[in-house]
Amino acid sequence: MKNKVIIITIIMCLIVGLCVGIQVIRNKKNVENIEVVEENMINENDIAQSEEIIENTEIKEVIDEEKQVSEQVELKEESKIEIQQKQEKVVTNQNTTQVKNNNDNTKKEVVTEKVKEETKVNTENKSTQVQEQNVNKVPENIGTKVETIETKKEVKEPEKPKCTDTKHGVGVGNSNKWFNSYNEALSYYDNLILGYSNKVHNGEITFEEYNKQCPCGYEIWSCQYCGKWTLNYYMR
Repeated sequence: MKNKVIIITIIMCLIVGLCVGIQVIRNKKNVENIEVVEENMINENDIAQSEEIIENTEIKEVIDEEKQVSEQVELKEESKIEIQQKQEKVVTNQNTTQVKNNNDNTKKEVVTEKVKEETKVNTENKSTQVQEQNVNKVPENIGTKVETIETKKEVKEPEKPKCTDTKHGVGVGNSNKWFNSYNEALSYYDNLILGYSNKVHNGEITFEEYNKQCPCGYEIWSCQYCGKWTLNYYMR
């Protein structure tokens, strides 16, 4: 009977192993199919994006060509207008030069007389201006000094309160002790735990007393003025 039970259990294990193997193979195939589908989706998205980029570039090229054509047409029209304006100016200049030449011959004599009169007036005005400048000169103050007084303000820093053994910038923990450094406080806590554990092993206190008296944790903080540290115990 034992042999039959063993054989049956072996057969059942084999069947279970085959079922598990078949399921694993199916899961792998499903995963591979999912990855293939995702890759196809990514490729399709890339193709769509590239097609959109190509379409946008083609549209931009068409718009740029249209702009160039319109600019060339505008330049041609402007050049025609400028040529016409230049031709009109040439004609008007020719007419004005003919009139000026006729008028210049008649005005030369009058101009010479006016020049003589203006030179006399200018010389008289210059002499009067020189006299007025000499009168209106005012002596300038030389060597004026401006003294500036610099006021130095003394900035007084707030005095830090002095700490004592009982008074600090923060409250003391339930250990009622202050330590000079962080490491000193930690070593005190470690020694305290070790002392309680030794008392239990030596039979000095019971386990119940240990649970009541021995801390199960701590928090630590420091004074912002003197830099000392204190312990606060967590009790059970």
